[in-house]
Amino acid sequence: MTSTKPATERSALMRSHHHGSTSKHNWQHRIALQLSELFNYTVSSDQICVSIGSPKHAKHGQFTLPLHRIQHLFTHEPWCSQTASENAQWIVTKISPSDCIEKTSAIGSFVNFVIPKSKYMESILQQIVQESQWYGFDTSSIGTDNNASSDANSPLVLITCELPMIPLLLDPNHFRGLVLATFLQRSCRIQGRDVQLVNTLNIWNAEFGYFALAVSKYGLPPSSQIDSLTRMNQIYLQIKQDALTDIDLEKKAQTYLLQLEQGEDEVTEVWQQLQAWMVDHYQLLFEKRLSIYFDCHICSNPGEDLEIVYNLLEKCDELIKAKDGEWTIDLESAGLGVPRLRDSMGVSTQLTREIAQIIKQERTLGGRNCIEYHFAGHHLTRHIQQAHHIISIMKCYADQQSEHRIHVDFGKVRYDTTTATNPSNFCLLECLDSLRQTMLDIMEENEGTEKYDAMMAQLGQLSITTRTKRMNDMYDGEINNNNNLITPVHKLAEQHADRLGLCTMMIHQLTQRRKKPMQLSSSSPPDVFGNSGVFLQYVHSRLCGIEQQLVKRELVSYSGGGTNQIDPPTTDTHGMGKLLYQQEAFDLIEWMTQFPRIIQQALVTTDPSTLVSYLFKLARMANQSLYGLRIKDVQEDLALARWTLFWAARQTLANGLVALGIEPVYRM
Repeated sequence: MTSTKPATERSALMRSHHHGSTSKHNWQHRIALQLSELFNYTVSSDQICVSIGSPKHAKHGQFTLPLHRIQHLFTHEPWCSQTASENAQWIVTKISPSDCIEKTSAIGSFVNFVIPKSKYMESILQQIVQESQWYGFDTSSIGTDNNASSDANSPLVLITCELPMIPLLLDPNHFRGLVLATFLQRSCRIQGRDVQLVNTLNIWNAEFGYFALAVSKYGLPPSSQIDSLTRMNQIYLQIKQDALTDIDLEKKAQTYLLQLEQGEDEVTEVWQQLQAWMVDHYQLLFEKRLSIYFDCHICSNPGEDLEIVYNLLEKCDELIKAKDGEWTIDLESAGLGVPRLRDSMGVSTQLTREIAQIIKQERTLGGRNCIEYHFAGHHLTRHIQQAHHIISIMKCYADQQSEHRIHVDFGKVRYDTTTATNPSNFCLLECLDSLRQTMLDIMEENEGTEKYDAMMAQLGQLSITTRTKRMNDMYDGEINNNNNLITPVHKLAEQHADRLGLCTMMIHQLTQRRKKPMQLSSSSPPDVFGNSGVFLQYVHSRLCGIEQQLVKRELVSYSGGGTNQIDPPTTDTHGMGKLLYQQEAFDLIEWMTQFPRIIQQALVTTDPSTLVSYLFKLARMANQSLYGLRIKDVQEDLALARWTLFWAARQTLANGLVALGIEPVYRM
């Protein structure tokens, strides 16, 4: 129930394939129409079209039809009495060249088609230029009145993941789940779907008592301080350390937690203060530095929320109450054991708190039809199955709603924390700071080179408003918002290095297949060389850089409004195909046509590793093509045709990065 996508949801995610592949699909359909006519329409063009694919080797053509897949559809002579191989030979002898087919050949039961490359390339480039940042995504439901009613009835995509109480306690398993959740959030939003990424930090846990002790002893760090997160972490760790030698502190922490769950006013007020503080600082770190945006913060009231759960549990026949006050529930019939719900002191377990959070979430949404994707490690599968099964037997929801909770599991992250500031937790900030410093060191090594000077010059040309926004995104409260104050270029360079470091961290997480475990170490952050986020950004920036040669020749111009962006290529691609006659140009365009299918596959499997692998190959192909398809010192029409090709590659690469939650850079 918790691991399989509902059929309706799977079909909804599959819609992206047809919309994003319009041009290539049109060619397939035109070939299918000609074949259907050849068969006297005894087999429909739609039946043929779905079987047309790409041959294994480019020398065989651009499309292939495996006749053995549709052999059972032949009910008329002579095709029904012939083998698939004989029918393939028959098609080659009977089909005539047309505006969509240049030549055909048969290899066994496969019919291969060679198409007019120039027209095909022009149609693909035209589509990418027209769709621009929407290329590859199903945007058919955006801004159309025809789909208004269906969208109103479509389910809300709700995305949740495991998070700690404060960001500095975020470990690699939390981070991996959050990065995967962000991919689904962004991809669904680009396609116009109603999606919400929910901050579930409201699930209080056993650590609340220690936080309450820390706040009562040292006070809540002011939100205005840049290092308030670090300060909160320090006082929390200090209280935890003191509790190792002071038994009374441990008892006080347990008492605070019990009083919170019993709804005592004074402790509840402390919890509400902590909760508000944590929401602010999740936004400070995630939104401003990680570019991860939560759509919803469901604030909890532990006393009230637990009372609802306990009242519902009282009605369950499977509930077992021990004499010492401990509560368990018998799930043996479902093969889920006998999990504990409350200890002998009356304190809830994490399982009970998660049930309370799910109920709170459902009540907050007002019973709206939704499909929830919960990202959590594979090692938590049994725990999540227990929570979902308990909810189903509590009869809080209809069976249909409970079936729409999907556990998206991922391989556990094993990590070494011997050098981290907090030895019990991996420090995300330490890793990001280390990567930022690595990128700054590389930049400084290139100081004085033409590329370094060009990058610094571009940063220096940013408007004061843009500079202030970028720096405020990174250093909340530190930068003066006075427009008369110009942020130093070296500060912008630091922010630039931070973006590259974050990209490296994100790509490192997303390269691994979702269900495979991975290794991470605080002493050795992800490598910035080889197949890394830096390489993807480098190729993107290089593709942007070639535009400067066209600007110097006055073949292209900057967009209005004082931006540094170049106007996109013309949508009139007629004649460009003949200029782009090289095989590497065709191969690059053909690989770009695969992008919509890769996006669709990543969405259906909720595994962006396929998209990352695709982007690496796209970047390598585009980077290599820059050597053979030069723009400098070639005739005007050839320069513009090649620029259109590289612009399309850059846009496809940028669309993939944005779907992964990464902002492309334009200069390195």
